[in-house]
Amino acid sequence: MCTLFLTDEHQASGQVGASALKNLVDSPQDFKVTVITRPESTASFPSNVTVKRGAYDDGAFLEEAFSGQDAVIFSVHFYAQDAQLPMFEAAAKAGVRWIIPNEYAGNTQNPDMVALTSFSFGPKVKAREHIEKLSETCDGLKWIGVATNPFFESVGIDGNRGRRAYIH
Repeated sequence: MCTLFLTDEHQASGQVGASALKNLVDSPQDFKVTVITRPESTASFPSNVTVKRGAYDDGAFLEEAFSGQDAVIFSVHFYAQDAQLPMFEAAAKAGVRWIIPNEYAGNTQNPDMVALTSFSFGPKVKAREHIEKLSETCDGLKWIGVATNPFFESVGIDGNRGRRAYIH
C-alpha cells in the first residue's frame, strides 16, 4: 500500500504530485494508492484511489490515514516544508516503513546548494535532519530523498516563446 500525500488541488495537478499519482495508478505493480488531502479541497482523483480528507495538523487523523501503508510520498507546497515534521511523526507512529519527503528540486546534502538557496532549502534541510533522526529511533523506518535539480519550468526556461519541456 502506498500513500501519496497531496496538499491540495494545486499539488495534485502540479509536476510532482500529478506525475507520481499517475505513475502509481498506472503501474503494473497494482499499487493500492491512498491520497490524503484537506477537507476543503475540490480536487478529484481516479476512482481506484482511496481519498482521505482531514486536517494536516490532526495527529490522530494522520496516524489513522497512514496506518497500514508501506510508503508515504510527500508532495507538499514549496512554502509548507515545515508542515512535514509532525506528519513524519504520525507516519512513524503508524508503522510506515518508507517515507519519501518533499526533497525535490535540489540536493540538500550539498552545502553549496544550501548556502545559495538558504531561503528555500533551510526548511528542507530541517525536514531531512528530522527524518534522519526518526529513522534512527523508529524501528524499521527508512527514507528516500529524491533530489532532481531545480524545476526549469518554474524559472522561465521556456523564455516565454511558447516552447515547453517536461522532464520526468
